[in-house]
This record gives sequence, C-alpha cells and structure tokens, in this order.
Amino acid sequence: MAFNNLRGLSFIGGADIIGSIIASAFWFFLASQISPDEYGEIQYFVAIATIASAFVIIAPQSSMTVFSAKNLKLESTFYFISLILTIIASFIIMILFYKLDVVFLLFGYVLNILAIGQLLGKKSFSSYSKYHLSQKILTAVLGILFLKESPKKKRNLQR
Repeated sequence: MAFNNLRGLSFIGGADIIGSIIASAFWFFLASQISPDEYGEIQYFVAIATIASAFVIIAPQSSMTVFSAKNLKLESTFYFISLILTIIASFIIMILFYKLDVVFLLFGYVLNILAIGQLLGKKSFSSYSKYHLSQKILTAVLGILFLKESPKKKRNLQR
C-alpha cells in the first residue's frame, strides 16, 4: 500500500516539476523573442481567460477531486453547468475584446480544471502525469510554431 502511495506521489510530483520546467523555459524563451509590449499583451489576454475561468467553474478542481473519489455522480452536472457558463463568458469576451484566441484559451482552462480534478479523484496518477506533461509540451511546441516575427526583430534584421 505504501509503495502505491509513493508511486502515485512520484507521478504527480514528477509531472508537476517537469511541467513547470517546460512552461518556464517556454515563457523565458518567448520573452527573449518578442518585444515587451507584445509579451505584456499576451499576459493581459491570458489573465482575462484565467479570470473568466475562475468565474465560470462551478466546482473547483479540489471539489471535482473529492466528488470523483467518493463516487458521487455530480461530475456531469458540474461539467454541463460550467460549459454553459463558459459559452456565455465566451460571448461576453468576444463582445468586449474581439479575441477568438482568448475564447479558445478559456475553454482550454475550464476543460483542464475539470479533467484534472476527475483524474486525481479516480487516482489515475499515471494518466494525470501523461495529460499534464502533454499539455505543457503542446503549449511550448505550438507557442513556438505560432510565434510570429516581431517588429523589433524585423528592425534588427534590416540594419
């Protein structure tokens, strides 16, 4: 029993540590490649999606973990209500900011919070680590692939 607990803890801790290293490296790399204005704008829109996700989540990740662990059949209800509120928040974000990418980020945050809570509640620690690491790797890879050449870099190249 103790070995299984240690194994589960190592899956969670290892995935969190490696994921944090990947995310940190990505954000530092991105900061070195774009102008401070562009980096600040990205952080501004990430903050909008983060704040919106905090408002639309009915059951936070810890609650989803407890409900899943106790086999209470409330997950589908919380999923449904949270997704309805996410759709409403998406319309509000589109009206206020005209940014479709923030809407996609909002959906990603909400689904991530709900899924991680359920994975941890069902004690699927290896699935959690695979999911968490794939999310961080995809963030870094897709972020680098979609990185546009900034005006600052273009000016330096033209000199």
